[in-house]
This record gives sequence, C-alpha cells and structure tokens, in this order.
Amino acid sequence: MSNNELDIESFLELSYEKPTKIIETAQRLLPRIIVAKMVKEQSLVFYRLARARIQRCEYEPAFLALREARKIREELSDAAGVLECQLAFGHIYSLTERPEAAFELFLSIRERAQNLGLIEIEVVVNSYLARICINQGQYKEARAFLEEALALNSSNKTHLARLWHEMGYIELKEGNLNKAEDWLERANEPPYYEYQITQAELDIRRGEFETAETLLDKTLETCSENEIVYGEILAYYQLGMFYNKTENAEKAFDSWEKCYKLCESAGVRYFRILSGEGLVELYRAKEDNLKALTYLLAIRREEHRYLAEGLHHLISTYDHGNRIGQLKKQMGSWRRRTGELEKIRSSKDKSILDLETIRKIGQEITSSLDPDEIVKVIYKRLTQLMTVDELIIAFCLNEEEIDLRYMIKNGVYAEPSRAPVDPEDSLISWVALNDKDLLINSREESYNYIKSESAVGETNESCLVVRLKIERRIIGVLSIQGKGAHCYVNRHLRVLEALAGFIAIALSNSNSHQSLVLANEKISYMATHDPLTHLPNRLQTMERLDLEIKRCQRYGKTLTVLFVDLDGFKQINDNYGHMIGDKILTETGKRLKRDIRSIDAVGRLAGDEFFLIITDDCTPENGFQLAEQLRLNLAEPIELESGKPLSITGSIGLAFYPMDGENSAALVSAADTAMYDAKSSGKNRTASYSRHNES
Repeated sequence: MSNNELDIESFLELSYEKPTKIIETAQRLLPRIIVAKMVKEQSLVFYRLARARIQRCEYEPAFLALREARKIREELSDAAGVLECQLAFGHIYSLTERPEAAFELFLSIRERAQNLGLIEIEVVVNSYLARICINQGQYKEARAFLEEALALNSSNKTHLARLWHEMGYIELKEGNLNKAEDWLERANEPPYYEYQITQAELDIRRGEFETAETLLDKTLETCSENEIVYGEILAYYQLGMFYNKTENAEKAFDSWEKCYKLCESAGVRYFRILSGEGLVELYRAKEDNLKALTYLLAIRREEHRYLAEGLHHLISTYDHGNRIGQLKKQMGSWRRRTGELEKIRSSKDKSILDLETIRKIGQEITSSLDPDEIVKVIYKRLTQLMTVDELIIAFCLNEEEIDLRYMIKNGVYAEPSRAPVDPEDSLISWVALNDKDLLINSREESYNYIKSESAVGETNESCLVVRLKIERRIIGVLSIQGKGAHCYVNRHLRVLEALAGFIAIALSNSNSHQSLVLANEKISYMATHDPLTHLPNRLQTMERLDLEIKRCQRYGKTLTVLFVDLDGFKQINDNYGHMIGDKILTETGKRLKRDIRSIDAVGRLAGDEFFLIITDDCTPENGFQLAEQLRLNLAEPIELESGKPLSITGSIGLAFYPMDGENSAALVSAADTAMYDAKSSGKNRTASYSRHNES
C-alpha cells in the first residue's frame, strides 16, 4: 500500500475532527493525489473539504470544492456521488437564504433518486424539503414530505433521527408540546445541534428555564469547539431570546451582539436582522436612542437588500404555498406525460416521430418562462411534425368567456381577442365543455359537433383540437388547422395530446413566473414606501440621506434637512376619527412634495412625522426661507368631504450638513431637536439646530 493510500485512510478517520484540521489535511493531500492520478480519491477529498468549509460558513470555497467533486464523479459515472454533491449544493442555498433555488434543486434530486432507487438519498432530500416548508410556515406540506420519507423504511439511524426531529419541530411550532416531546425523544440518537436547540425551545415553552439554559450553553460550547458556525449563530440567537424572556437584559445584549457579529462575518442575513431588531429594542429600553437608531438603520438596509434579491421567505405564505403546490403538481404532470408517451411507443401505427423527439420538444418548451418564446417554439416544432396552416391557443377564463390569446395564420400573428363560450358555434368551446379532444378531417364532419359553417376557419377543412390540462383541470385549448381535407390521422392526435401536457405546464409556469415578478415588484415597493401617503418610508428616506451625504462629501457640497411634525394631530384623530386623520396625512404629504423641487426628497418617518432633504448646496438662509414657506402652506385649510374646512399647523426643525452633523444619524437627531424647540416655543414655528446651539 502506497503512502498516498495510507494518508487517504488516515484522512477518512478525521470525519469527526474540527474542520480546520480536515481543511489543512485536504490541502496537503490534494497536490499529491492529483499528481498520482488517484481520481476517485480526489473526489472524496474535495467533497470532505467542501463539507468542512460549509461547517465554517465558508460558502464560496465550499462551492468551488463541491464543483470539482461533482465533475470527477460525473466522469466516473457515479450517480449516487453526483447526487450527494447536489445535496450539498442545495444545503448551501438553504444556509445562504435562497430557499427557492434550494427547493427547485431538491425536487430534481428527489426525482433522480427515485428513478435510480437510491432510498437513503430520497430520505435525506425529503427532510431538506420539509425544513424549507417549515421555515415558510407550511407545516402541512412539510409533514407530507416527512411522512413520505418515513414510509421508505430507512435503516440509517442518523437519517431517521433527522426525520423524527423535524416532525417534533412541526408539533412544537403548532403548540402540540406532548407530541413534540414524543418525537424528540425518538430523535435523541445521535444528538446534533438543531435537536438540542429545539429541545431547549420546548423546555422554555414549558417553563423549565434552568434546563433550557444549561442545554443551550452546552450546545454553544459543542458548536464552538467543533467550529460549527451556523450552530453557534442559532445558539446565540436562542440564548438572546431566552434571556430577554427571563428579563436578563445584560446577557440578552451579550448573546445578540455575538450573534449579530457572527452573522456579519458569515453572511447570514436572516438572523442578523432578527438579532439586530432585538438589540434595537434593548437599546430603546435603555433610552440609548442613538445606538438604537444606528442598529435600526443597519438592519433596515440589510432587510432592503434581502427583499431586493427576491428572498421568498418575505413573500406571503399564500404565494409560497402556491409555488410549492405548483412544483409538486408539475412533477406529477411530467410523470403522467411520460405514461402517455409510453402508450404512443406501443402503438402499431407508423409514427414519423419517436419518443426521444417528443421528449426533446417537451424539454425545449418547458425550458423558457417567456410566453411569446414558448409559443414561437410550439409553432416552429409543430410545423415540422404536421400541417399547420393556422394555430390557436385559447385559455378558459370562466364558464362564459374564452381568451383567444395566441392566433397564428400562415406565420402571421393576429391580435388577441375574447369570445363567448358557445358549444354550438365553436369547436374550441365544445372541447372545453365536453372535456374531449377532436380530430376533424372535413367541414361536413364538424357539423356532427357544432352548427357553424366557419368552425374550422373560412378556408380550412381539417383540424385537431386538444385540451391543455393541469392536474385534470382544463386551463385552455390548442387548435391546429389545415386547409386541405384529411390532413391529420390518429397518430397526429396522439402526438399532439402528449405534447399538450408539456405545453400546459410551460404556459402555466410562465403565468406563475409573471405573477411572481409582479408580486416581487409589489413587495419591493411596499418595503420602501408608506402605504398611506405613498411617500418613501423611513428606510428609503434614510438611504437617500446617506447617498446625498456621500455626494456632498465627494463634491464639497452642503445640504439641508427638515423635520416636520404636525401640531395637535392626536386631537384630530380623537375629535374627527382616523379617516379624517388619514386624509390630513395624505394631503400633508402632497403639499410637501408639491412645494419642493424634483431633485429634493420628502418621506414619512412615522405617524405625523415627515422628513425632507434639500440638496444642491442649500444654504441656511435659503433652507429657513423654504421651511417658512412650507409651514405657511401646511396651515392652509383642507376641504373635507362634508364641505367643512379643517386647518392644522406644523412645527419644523432644520439642520445643515456639515455644520450640524457629518452623518445621517447626527443630522436626524439635530433636526429632531430643532423641531422640539419649535414645539416648545409655541408650535407652528420654524427653528434651526444652529440657533439652538447658539442659545
């Protein structure tokens, strides 16, 4: 046995060692075994190196090592090894808060594992799918994945322990503490940090605080010793939650600050935001508002980036639940299409196409999310298989109307239109209502189904009309027409029926994608704008202020900020009701925006507080003059629906960059102080922070 082989055996014994030692050993071994062309051993070392990197939250180098391991295993035709690497890729997506990408990858791994009969990989991937669902609050879907995995009768104790733990975690989240305890007792072999943290959470829910604290401390110590960075993050966060619940503010501070810093270095945004929010509340309780504001601005910027990248755990539970359901249905539909293709294979008719051709067309159709591109491919491929003088794709809007979305005649696209559902006048309507496909080879033959003489077009004789279905539900109809009689045979109908499944899935996916894009745009807008006044919210306003300050620093400019607070707004709500109060706030926002330049900015911070940023070298004199004009304009009566005018005034505080502060927090604080000076001196006034300091 060579020295390299001995070193590999020694390396295998490091499976429970610290990641640092595994990484150092792997880096020492790799050059030697690469030179020795020990290909299988290379894949093993790369894979183990990647797992160690993941344990330390070093995701980018882990990704690179996994890619090398997968490449080698693909060359060796090691299907199980490739799927093992794919699982690790999905794990990285989960840890870096990309659940949509992870979910899609895990579904594809599961299907491959089922086809290859790799039960243990199927068990593991189901547990990962369940965890994603749990994190999204989709407990019903998570339980279905876990029950499917348990039904596979795995013999691997580690895999079973993970399944039992996830079942216990679901019961805990749903408040079934006794059931949670039963599952967790079964999962206690072997213990791992997720199990221990869940057990501690159960102890906290039952009021067993001392036991919970001991278990969390032990978990933290274990994760720290073994360099399990993500485990440390979870343990510190739960300790912060525990100490906050038991009103031990100092220890809560310490735990959440350590969690926040670890998340920052590891690139874990979700728990950084949560621990940061905890720190904000603790600093507010200590009345350290500047420190609270600093953390608040930092986590809001993080949260904005989190939203902007389309992280779907902030998409509504309903939307994500639909996405999960759609993906599962699509997999079922794909399998049913495979069954239909097998029926075509057994047909005795002479077919001009084989199953591989249909499969490739189906893959080509379902590979795009652009509906126009999908229809273009459909038309192009169908014209290669059969006569297509006219093509129509229609969608069923309701029981009374059909959307003729795509109509192509001799290669020319017609404008979309809508038509009433009339089974006596339209073959498309007849097929949709009778749930049956049709093959028509002459105009006379069409009269067996409908009365209209133009059923197959003014110049066409033949047509194929098939249903587009998803999960036994008709979503639309595909019609192919030919000018001559007897253009089609049964073989054409069967081919079109097989392809109809792929077409339905592709167009359904496209519609879902478009809906998801619109939902993301709406979420992004909601995350940065006030829903009542449609002005930028605090987060967006503070980000704009940061940008303007950087621009001023770069070019040596000055700027002015105004803090506007309405006088007596609470009395408006109390005397006239919140609907009138909302009208006052909306009108105030409109007037402030109307009376400043387009290059300036106005946002609503909270309640009746507004904040303006006046750019372009605004001097203190000009800023004060503008503030006075705004104050007078705000005091103009507002016409209510009753016809009765109502007036409200505002107090305005000014601060100037760089005179009153060189960062956003200092400027906001200065303007806020000046505004309170205006309030205390009689309201409906303007005050500047510079004059406050002089006094």
